[in-house]
Amino acid sequence: MRRASVELSGGRPNARSLYTSTSCPPGEDTARVYSEILERPVRYGGDDLDAWEKQASTMFPPWMTHDFRIMYDYFIRNGAHASGTDFAVQEHLLGHAPRPFEAFVSELARDWGK
Repeated sequence: MRRASVELSGGRPNARSLYTSTSCPPGEDTARVYSEILERPVRYGGDDLDAWEKQASTMFPPWMTHDFRIMYDYFIRNGAHASGTDFAVQEHLLGHAPRPFEAFVSELARDWGK
């Protein structure tokens, strides 16, 4: 991903790049998309950040768990949508509009050998 970011940003290694989709479904809708494409149940884990932090603390150092919690809390409250400017920059760098979330999940499913 880092290499792709550098290439897409015109070779500027410290450039800020935001990659998004034409849609940004919330948790329940994300699970539904995965369920439909994988043809098996996928359940959204919910918005309980206390439970997530407890489980994540077994895999990540405390500072990382704390930072992720702040980020996830923001996403839960505000969504993870790009601004119009961010979207326009991404479209310019890619040379086309980003693909829909469903297309991304379909590609993952193919790579996973669905």
